[in-house]
Amino acid sequence: MVKKLTVRSRGLTVELFAEPEDTEIEGNASAIDEETDRETNESIRAQLASGNEWAWCCAHVRVTYTDPASGEDLTSDQYLGGCSYASAADFIGSKFTVTGPRGRKYPPRGYYDDMIDEGIADIRAQLDRREHFATCAHCQAVTKAARAGAFPAPCGA
Repeated sequence: MVKKLTVRSRGLTVELFAEPEDTEIEGNASAIDEETDRETNESIRAQLASGNEWAWCCAHVRVTYTDPASGEDLTSDQYLGGCSYASAADFIGSKFTVTGPRGRKYPPRGYYDDMIDEGIADIRAQLDRREHFATCAHCQAVTKAARAGAFPAPCGA
């Protein structure tokens, strides 16, 4: 069963889903030593059996932006497989600190934060392509020709 967590803020809607993972637990959840791997795999299977869908899943973040001008929804889906967490809150709260050049410390971030950022970047790219298309005579000619059954080369934007 896929449950979702929805957050709405500043014109964006972010949804988080735990989807079933197709990748086998064995050989993917742990690679330390045989005993540790076996214990980890058994623990994950027990958590799944007790209903914890986050024990072994594919995290799915959907970012949706409703364009105020057109009312159209722009959506971006991001996926991360091989996840093993205690809960959605654990996935969201799991952070790590990155040290950059010259020892600069960046604020703690996690996969959830990165997936949202990737979704927002994708939506910005969609908006840029839409703006380009609206002003590019070549792109408009390609669309007109395609509707007529001809397919000239796009401009590459």
